[in-house]
Amino acid sequence: MQPGDEITIGAVVGTKGVYGNQFRQLDTTHLGNGLTSGKDLVFQLDIYQLEGLKVRLAINPDPDNDGLLTAREMELGTNPDKRDTDGDLLPDGWEVARGLDPLQHDGDAALALDPDGDGVSIAEELAAGTDPLDGDSYFTLQVETTDDGIRLHWHAVPGATYQVIAAGEASGPYQALGQAQKLEGEAAAEMELALPAAQLNQPASYYRLQLTPKE
Repeated sequence: MQPGDEITIGAVVGTKGVYGNQFRQLDTTHLGNGLTSGKDLVFQLDIYQLEGLKVRLAINPDPDNDGLLTAREMELGTNPDKRDTDGDLLPDGWEVARGLDPLQHDGDAALALDPDGDGVSIAEELAAGTDPLDGDSYFTLQVETTDDGIRLHWHAVPGATYQVIAAGEASGPYQALGQAQKLEGEAAAEMELALPAAQLNQPASYYRLQLTPKE
């Protein structure tokens, strides 16, 4: 079913029963056909027939979830089914709220903006392979303990090079840990670096991941 579709609601209703038995009847009056004969009705007491009800599902006022209602998009000339009409990675509603033209691509200037408000610019998100329009999509380095130490892993994009760096204090200094890794091929994938317990000889360790985008 889609917003704006018309549907018909029917009902299955029951009686209080005869001699302790419960009876049920399917109301199909909206189809023009009954399932219970007159003879049956003699024995089925207190049957409540509910007429078939036609209802129309509400139309989504903002189908592309860009912050602009369809009526407003029609006024502006933007596409109500496309979150970013001009293709500059800035949602139409975000541009309108800031006095920008949702029909005019903002070029390289848009790369420095942060439409999803996660503190990372469009350029940085594109380099990391995250979604610049989703505040919950951001680049992270995951750390998991294993039977033999810890495992560092992250989401990698094709052509990018990753270098894990580590320090004994959060403020550094940080040094390279292991070899830099480059993801070959054309598909994004998970990359990892396993650190055996023998290498974990400090009271605390802090890890960061340096990313060099594809040239």
